[in-house]
Amino acid sequence: MTSTALIEHALPGRTRFRVPSRRRDADFFAQVATALGGLEGVQQVATTPISGSVLIYHRAPVDTIVAFAREQGLFQVAAAAAPSEAPSRPLAVVLGEWLDQVDVALHLTSQGRSSLEELTLGGLLLAVMYQFLKGRSLPPAVTLLRYANDLVERPSENR
Repeated sequence: MTSTALIEHALPGRTRFRVPSRRRDADFFAQVATALGGLEGVQQVATTPISGSVLIYHRAPVDTIVAFAREQGLFQVAAAAAPSEAPSRPLAVVLGEWLDQVDVALHLTSQGRSSLEELTLGGLLLAVMYQFLKGRSLPPAVTLLRYANDLVERPSENR
């Protein structure tokens, strides 16, 4: 049975689909990224299995992408809910999606040489040095250093 996707939002050249029934299914999202990435007119596909998100940068019409996904058995797109029926989403989810978008844009702009995670780590290390230079090693610098260490040691689904 084909999964159902929702168009989360669409801008010219950029569309985000959500496939809630396949959340955390990394194999499914890898298959989606590979298949859609091979479609003419699709520039980049970024998936986030943990949230069930498929972000596509494209020149092809959205209808072409939707038809291709349906034909390939990846997903079918459900009719959009009326604005009054649209569920409100937690701020943390909206912020996480925005940060994903910033990360993808940074990755594209830097041609793969940088990521939001690397910039965050650099910023935290600069803040640590600043706190040490100001003589405030406890707790600000140590806390920032712990956050930087957590960022380096945490597993990443994109690594």
